[in-house]
Amino acid sequence: MAEEIDSQWFNFSKVYVYREVKDSLRRLKQMGLKLGVVTRGYEFDLEQILPRAGLEEYFDVCVGADTIGKRKPSPEAFKHALKQLDVKPEEAIFVGDNLEQDYFGAKKVGMKAVLIQREGKPVAGVKAITSLREIFDVL
Repeated sequence: MAEEIDSQWFNFSKVYVYREVKDSLRRLKQMGLKLGVVTRGYEFDLEQILPRAGLEEYFDVCVGADTIGKRKPSPEAFKHALKQLDVKPEEAIFVGDNLEQDYFGAKKVGMKAVLIQREGKPVAGVKAITSLREIFDVL
């Protein structure tokens, strides 16, 4: 029963994409940038979510928790994505919404990191944006 629930979950769940995301990703791709996803979710989740959100065309690599058996904030997850993209850590910017897993995980491997923090008080010493549109000010 658990397997059936898991296999049907995304047929009944709503996937929400913030208004600016598609336009921002399209613009980043038009700039010739390589884009990837590193998530604590599983590859199956990505295969379900990205098409439902209309985002699958934007990403060159997707790394789930089961891709290499390591999940964020493990350095191996970030390193795997960088290797697949053929990008050095110092050439990459990682945008994520979790301070420990995303921001500090990326920083640990030498990537530039940006916290997307749509609400709440800014964290001292942490580069943050409130909308993905603001990433163009960081580039």
